[in-house]
Amino acid sequence: MRRSIVEKTEPKRTRKKGKIITAQEAGGILILNIFQDRQLRVRYCMDSGSYEYGAWDAAAGKWNSRKFEGVFDEEKDSCYYSGYLKEGDVAFDSREDRELIRTMLKKEAWRKDVIQLIEAREREYSWDARERKEDRRRERVQNVMDRVPEKPEGIKGWIAQQAAGDLAYFFFDRGEGT
Repeated sequence: MRRSIVEKTEPKRTRKKGKIITAQEAGGILILNIFQDRQLRVRYCMDSGSYEYGAWDAAAGKWNSRKFEGVFDEEKDSCYYSGYLKEGDVAFDSREDRELIRTMLKKEAWRKDVIQLIEAREREYSWDARERKEDRRRERVQNVMDRVPEKPEGIKGWIAQQAAGDLAYFFFDRGEGT
């Protein structure tokens, strides 16, 4: 995600009191400004193409990679309370804010709750990131294995000679059945 675009974009303000969310778009990034009594607390951002997400903490002035549940309700640990937040629990500044989220995150017809839509996109991004990581690991292992030479002829006899020497040990060969 291009954080510099978000940092240059002025937050859309609200006139309402309480915990209010305003939504805006900048350079293909969905920005959810979370206010507490008209004071900006957090800017939650999600790229509308890759669904990469992040949050900018206004008090600390730092970026983090917490999910929406965690930044909206910091009292509850989203690790244990995943999926508890519904659209009715969140106050948006206007109806246009909800519609902007639906259009930018390409809402499926069956999913009506925009908060659940955000969480689904977070899961999708996390799943894709884990898959890409595993693919890179497999590729690294395969590159190492490609450098290993083939097994030379007579290796079993050589191992038996090195291990037993002149002693009369019996080695079972599964391939030949002896």
